Amino acid sequence: MTISFSASPIHRQLLLLTAAIGLSVPAAAQSSSEKAVEAEIDFARGLAKEWAFVDMAESVLNNVAEKGVSGRMESELELVRCDVYYIGAKASTDPTRRNELFEQAMSAYEDYVTANMGADNRIDAQRTMVELASFYARSLDISLEEAVGEEAEALRERKVAVLEKSVRLCEELIEEIDATDPMTPALKTKRDVLMLDKAGLYAHISSATPDDAFFSEQAIETYSELIFDVGEGTEIALRANAGIGDVYASTGFPEEARDFYIGVINSVIPIDPDKREEMLEWSKLPLDIKQKRFLYVELVIPGVQSTSRELGELEGAITAGLFFYNLYRQEGFSLSVLGNSAMLEFASTLVDAGGFIGGDLGEGSARWFATEAEMREEVKSRRQQRDSITFALDLAKQIASDNPGTEAARKGGELIASINERPGIEIPPAQLLQAADAKRAGENYEEALAGYRELLTRLDALDPADRVEFGAKVYNGMGLTLRRQDRQLEAAMAFREALLNWRDDDFNRSNARGYQNTIKAWARGLGIDNQDDVAALIREAENFVIAFDEEGSADEIIFNRGEARRSDRDWDGAIAEYEQIKPEDGFYELAQIQIGLCKLSNKDLRGARGAFDDYLTGRAKDPKFTPTSPLEEARRSQALSRAEFYRAYIDHVIANGRYRKSEGADDSGFAKVIEELKDYGTTYGNAGKFVIRAQSILADSYAKSGDAASAAAIVAEMVASSPDAPETASASIDLYLALNARRDRMEAAGVPDPNAYQKVTGEMAKALEFANGITPSPEFKNLRAESKLWLELQEWQKAKSPLERMASRFKDDAEYGRTVATQVTPDLAECLVELGEMEVAKNLLAPLIVGEDAPLKSRRPTLLLSRAMLGSVNGGGGGERVTATRGAGGTEEEFQFITGRLNTFAMSGDKWWACDWYEAKFMSIYAYYVWGLQDDRKAASAKRIMDEVVVTLENDVQFSVVEENCSGEETEPALRARLGNGVLAARYRWLYEQTR
Repeated sequence: MTISFSASPIHRQLLLLTAAIGLSVPAAAQSSSEKAVEAEIDFARGLAKEWAFVDMAESVLNNVAEKGVSGRMESELELVRCDVYYIGAKASTDPTRRNELFEQAMSAYEDYVTANMGADNRIDAQRTMVELASFYARSLDISLEEAVGEEAEALRERKVAVLEKSVRLCEELIEEIDATDPMTPALKTKRDVLMLDKAGLYAHISSATPDDAFFSEQAIETYSELIFDVGEGTEIALRANAGIGDVYASTGFPEEARDFYIGVINSVIPIDPDKREEMLEWSKLPLDIKQKRFLYVELVIPGVQSTSRELGELEGAITAGLFFYNLYRQEGFSLSVLGNSAMLEFASTLVDAGGFIGGDLGEGSARWFATEAEMREEVKSRRQQRDSITFALDLAKQIASDNPGTEAARKGGELIASINERPGIEIPPAQLLQAADAKRAGENYEEALAGYRELLTRLDALDPADRVEFGAKVYNGMGLTLRRQDRQLEAAMAFREALLNWRDDDFNRSNARGYQNTIKAWARGLGIDNQDDVAALIREAENFVIAFDEEGSADEIIFNRGEARRSDRDWDGAIAEYEQIKPEDGFYELAQIQIGLCKLSNKDLRGARGAFDDYLTGRAKDPKFTPTSPLEEARRSQALSRAEFYRAYIDHVIANGRYRKSEGADDSGFAKVIEELKDYGTTYGNAGKFVIRAQSILADSYAKSGDAASAAAIVAEMVASSPDAPETASASIDLYLALNARRDRMEAAGVPDPNAYQKVTGEMAKALEFANGITPSPEFKNLRAESKLWLELQEWQKAKSPLERMASRFKDDAEYGRTVATQVTPDLAECLVELGEMEVAKNLLAPLIVGEDAPLKSRRPTLLLSRAMLGSVNGGGGGERVTATRGAGGTEEEFQFITGRLNTFAMSGDKWWACDWYEAKFMSIYAYYVWGLQDDRKAASAKRIMDEVVVTLENDVQFSVVEENCSGEETEPALRARLGNGVLAARYRWLYEQTR
């Protein structure tokens, strides 16, 4: 339900509301003094924190802003608005609303940081964003427990996206702090907390990606680095040790996890009371210090319980649990949220262990006994004797009743449900409902239904008010459970029963929506939604929605009918539904956009563009329809963003048609698209998927217009903001294709300008690097194209990455395996040789070349292997000194093989005395020379062969014939560039001297 107030009567309405619920209200501020503004801000925070009244808190802040505030307070006001969403999210008990508020908070903080990069509190705001991500992730975890199928996968993907984005933010903030000089104590503390956050975020990601050990390893590594930096025993180190325990526990190492947890406990409050007094003088510590230390015990006790149970060490778990419980009672501590979880985990251990609890629970002297006889021997008072199951049930009831609507209440309900299954225990209706709800949340649907049905049998025994309340709740729970079992008709009838006979204000909206959704799903699934009796039920459900859902009105239902028809690709039927919505209705503007979209989907480009133009130049400009509420503003923004996008999309389709028809000669249509979309992201930053889609179209338009720099800049923005979006990879590929087409045109026009040609080649390589880098499994052809471009540019390090990915992923592929062996592997070896990684290159090539049965027998791989084994001879051009780099060497067998193969190359073919012949001959002699460094006979062979070459050249030791053949026009350009201009001749002269 959305509550909105106009600016003028807001204080009067807030006074009425807060008087009704017993709040004190700050005096209505008539001045804009900072003191009055701060009072209003505190009031807004209270509304969000205590009551989760976020809409009302926003209204308070809007009212303050409208009155005008100082520049400093204006910035403060925007930050408070962010805080209100965050506070409201944490206070909300409705999972859907809580996630919506977390999303709003993240967006608001991002906007604030972007607008206030120079503010003193900017880093604090970003730190809050990191903290928020952890809470949001936990909230998504709770939603995941009830989600299935596509909904669950979407939630899981959203969780990972939020966490990965926050990890990057952590790293940026840490780097920024590290670069600050001097490093103040306050900054150091912020850095420590950010490191803790970073590790925790990695741990969260690890829990969402259980098959990937990378994130758990990163979490432990970050925690360990932090502990080393801050020192053992500090508060940060304690939290880090607890974090390491959590990572080990979640990755299947319970014993290691348990040891870390116990270590934390004994560091803050030793379990042994004598050690506790000796180490801390515990009896003399103030209560607030004790309570602070107790917080760390609360933090790790759940881990001690769960890991000890997993290890089968129940007595150890009970010892730690009773230490926790007794200390809580002895000192009069209050339980935090962590303490609630800890107490429930201890109760779960007692349920598993059984046995008995004896002692004065109020004074904190409880002890566990395996048998009743042992308890009675040690504890004489009957009032201080109870079985462990009863004690566990009391703990679960206490936690569930003290924390309604929270995760602790849900877990308490689950525990009550498990205890309820034991014979002889009578559970009150409220606890039965908690137990049934918990079974539903845990996907134990039949057990949940059994619990709800048992509650229905008890309704007559309740007073009338309780009957209505429990009736609405029970039928709502039954409806939700049956829907999850895909028993749609039964679910619909459960919701309907609640609406007909058990109306309750807290559940009417949920039951109405549930009835509508399930009866429609059932009817649509059977294809009988047009039958008269079924249609009557659907209309009845929609009328309930109109009656009970203040955000659901007739126009929304009609709009949804249109959406359903559009989903079924019934374009004309959808348009007919949308056209029923009246101009004064809230969904009118969105309906006009959907009419245009239906025409577009039906290939009616002219009609679709006309619809979008009519809206943008007509309704959207008419002052009579200026939005007057936040909801209307949101719908207007949504309609504008879609209309602007689809209009540009149509213009892009038209421009592309001209471009293809003219084979790239006519790019005139893209200027219009660029003008329409260049400010789209700034104007409609909250338009979701439309922003990234608009960027993709904009990048393509720039690229095809010849503005590669602007296209690349847009793609870089997409990589930074949405690296996992398919549009980002697609935009990078589109940029590459446009650049490739331009390079083809340059070649077709004649000999291109070398600088321009190299520039466009580099831009093509970068575009593919973008695409392949952000695509988890890029296509072979894209990786191959990227590698060839980098090789062409002689960017060896750049070429190495795609070559390694191909060699790893496609070496055994039926389609590409041979290409990997014969082409990719030699290319990778060349990169390695050029980068000086001779041994790696040699190990890569030798198995494919050495031996008669080896698959690679061609000239280039063999020459590359020889370079890897023998090293490279470099220089020689323009009077440059010739030098040699050390190779990886080889075995006797490898040297024997490589020299034999090089001799074969040197003695075969019909191009003797050509430059490539001289290169092969040089490598053959050089091989004997390098081998000769270990074997005098091979050294003699090197000298003899060199002498034969010299004789062949008529004793011309200047090797002018080599120079002539390597610099002549008949020599391949690439070979001429590499060995001509005196290079190979100089190397021959050098090798001649080496063999003397």
